[in-house]
Amino acid sequence: MYNTKLIVVSAVLCLAILAGCARGTLADIQTQNSSLSNERHEQNQPMATEKVDAIANPIAIEPKKTFNDSCHEKEKNDAYRLGAEDRLDILVYGETELSGNYTLDTTGHISMPLIGDVLLGGCNIRQAQEIIKNLYADGYLVDPSISVEVSNFRPFYILGEVKSPGKYDYVAGMNVLKAAAIAGGFTYRANRKVAKVLRYDSYGEPVYHQQILEDEVQPGDVITIPEKLF
Repeated sequence: MYNTKLIVVSAVLCLAILAGCARGTLADIQTQNSSLSNERHEQNQPMATEKVDAIANPIAIEPKKTFNDSCHEKEKNDAYRLGAEDRLDILVYGETELSGNYTLDTTGHISMPLIGDVLLGGCNIRQAQEIIKNLYADGYLVDPSISVEVSNFRPFYILGEVKSPGKYDYVAGMNVLKAAAIAGGFTYRANRKVAKVLRYDSYGEPVYHQQILEDEVQPGDVITIPEKLF
């Protein structure tokens, strides 16, 4: 009988000890979780403040120019002006590693060895040659000779009442009627007398024209064939 009581007492003591350990462990875990939560809150708080400050005080970023103002100021004529997606064959005489085929990107720039990015958007061929020559003459080459030719003109776009609207390669001397034929021809709803043409001037500003179908198309034109009035 005595042994049985002793066993029961021992079991109760063990259970009490285990319960105490469990409470201690749980308290430790809660304390650790609370500490981690506080640390996360402290870390996140400055970030939120920084975001608010950034929104309240935005940094002004000047957009990259796409047209060279100096080209327009020097010469106001009807010579073809370079723009995005024009492809150029550029020859630097005596410097084969500098010569090659270059395409104007969407910002009107090309990137050439040594001189880096060159803004040619809005310039004619003669002006482009002069710009490249001056850049290479500035500490790189002695009296460089430069030749620039357009190997592929930028595409034109045709929208509206044609069977296959979209972007197409420019063909020298083409008119609106030819452009419509390239796009699969007119739909039955098309106005076959006039077209609306969006064209960019040498400053990169959009200019809208209304043209008859025999008028010439220029590289980069956005042509819209309207619907006829029934």
